Amino acid sequence: MKKGFSLILAIIFILLVASIGALSMAISSSSAKTSVNLFIHEQAKLLADGAAEYAIMKVQQNDFTATCVDEIEINYPNEDSPTFRANISITYIGDKDTIKNCANKIESEKTGLQSIIISGQVRSLLDETASSNFRENFAYSFTTTQIP
Repeated sequence: MKKGFSLILAIIFILLVASIGALSMAISSSSAKTSVNLFIHEQAKLLADGAAEYAIMKVQQNDFTATCVDEIEINYPNEDSPTFRANISITYIGDKDTIKNCANKIESEKTGLQSIIISGQVRSLLDETASSNFRENFAYSFTTTQIP
């Protein structure tokens, strides 16, 4: 009787140790995926901030009598194999003579360029480029209004 009880106790102990091991492996892989997802999301937010600043710089460099910068696309880190793509749309608010060449515009009664609205979205392209199991698709949208 003692040998049978010892065998049952040994099986229960092995099952308990295996369950704890499986649980720790599941928690470990889950926390690794969460860390990667947080890192990717932070990269997308930083790229969105940089894209908005880049759009502001392009607007400030622009000659409104010739053309307007209406849309910008940024591929990060390079054009050949991007990890993120930022699409930016710029809407101009001003009088009809100043912004006559702009596609995205809101006409105002006041003279000159009143403000610009910069909106965009940063998308991760990891589904297309990643070779790991961490293929999460993130999108981060942003809008800012600037007064020149």
